[in-house]
Amino acid sequence: MSVTFTLDDWEYLTAADKRAVVKLRRALFDFEPLANLPGVGMGMVGSLMTKELAEEGPYSRPAVAERGYRLTKKGWLASEWINGKRTAAYPET
Repeated sequence: MSVTFTLDDWEYLTAADKRAVVKLRRALFDFEPLANLPGVGMGMVGSLMTKELAEEGPYSRPAVAERGYRLTKKGWLASEWINGKRTAAYPET
């Protein structure tokens, strides 16, 4: 199933959602704990997870934090829209 991001998704994003997406870009392959994402709190991450833009998973260094967060494929599409590119579908491999 193809992952898409539409104009309706874009209009549903708040300014805080957009800031959180930009911060979560640093979590490329691994989940990042909130401690490594200054300015991003549970409320912001919760909003992104509700919109299927972020996901939670185990952090690779449990001594630092057990849980972390990263963008979903849909979240990466939102990131592209923030950068001015209007990519509508995540490329299938």
